[in-house]
Amino acid sequence: MKRGVAECFVTYIINLQWAKDPNYRGRQWEGFAGRPDQVYIRVAGEDWGIQFGKDYLAWAERLVIGKAHDPFERFDYEIEIGPFYFTGFAGFLNPILFYETSGDSTLERWAQRYISGHRLELLSPHFTLAIYETMVYGGVGRPPEIVYVVPFYWFHAEQLNRGQNDNTIVGGDMQLLFPPLRFSFEFLVDDIQVEKETQGDEEPDEIGLAAQLDFGTSTFGKWLTLSGRYEGVTNRTYNQRYPWNRYTFMGAPLGSELGNDADKTTFRTKFFACPEAILTAELFYLREGEGDIGDDWEEPWMEVEGPYSEPFPTGVVQKTAGFRLSWAGAFKRNGFWDIGFEYGSIENAGHEKNKKEDYWQIRMDVKCSVYPRISF
Repeated sequence: MKRGVAECFVTYIINLQWAKDPNYRGRQWEGFAGRPDQVYIRVAGEDWGIQFGKDYLAWAERLVIGKAHDPFERFDYEIEIGPFYFTGFAGFLNPILFYETSGDSTLERWAQRYISGHRLELLSPHFTLAIYETMVYGGVGRPPEIVYVVPFYWFHAEQLNRGQNDNTIVGGDMQLLFPPLRFSFEFLVDDIQVEKETQGDEEPDEIGLAAQLDFGTSTFGKWLTLSGRYEGVTNRTYNQRYPWNRYTFMGAPLGSELGNDADKTTFRTKFFACPEAILTAELFYLREGEGDIGDDWEEPWMEVEGPYSEPFPTGVVQKTAGFRLSWAGAFKRNGFWDIGFEYGSIENAGHEKNKKEDYWQIRMDVKCSVYPRISF
């Protein structure tokens, strides 16, 4: 008889940076901020699982769903059948306030927001290959849609059939594993133009790409990894005509932490000295265009006649070169900490030509968890 497990997980976190973050909505005390970080109930067998509650979520190279955002409330499901692994979720994003003009009056409106996704992965000892689809949708007074909860619907086709203007992203990812090397890749598409029949077809492609190469080795009996990574997202990829359909949560991108119109090259080394000392050093080069995930939707390709193109990144590009150092570890049974330092030198700061700035910051996270578990 196959066995299963039912478990409850609760984590509280204290964070110094949240107190300075304008998107943080909780209470602050003497420069500190905190919250229940993960709160969920999970029931699972050997090849299936369901989960209810608040948790982090990351897919593949974290282009469409990444851990940079806050955890959010949702229902998760997963099942493994032979070499195939199918997983998905349906959840709630933060409602947003916007203003609507009616005659001479300006009205406050709250729009509800939801997200759903499903992913099919082919597993083997040396490679994985996956395709996925996600949907962000909502509106004033709009409830969750059952077609975006049932995993066997094709989300994009359903929103077209129903005349909705929701925000679909489709993509795929792969991983090759041949120790001591691992290569991973992800590509997503929000909108891509195949034909050029109308002026609307001149809309630039809205895509994202990430690729990473890792090398692992044992040094002095401890594990050491070396990594190189490139990540880029074109302008408008996470945006949409309706503000409630953007790929954001609590003011931050749901996917890549870069947001729109940016790319980043990173070289990182991580040394696992012991559970109490995981040391990381990182060099990075970041380019940020003038496009922003919070920008109002515009269609400049409709304001010209004939071909339209724009560079990547767009406008005056802010360029940052810098490094990060961090020390993370565990204490006792259910305690964790992460202390980090970052320094960067910025060219064209604030997208002003030839303006230069330097910055540095220190961060500290402390987590404590409660983890009761029942086997059956």
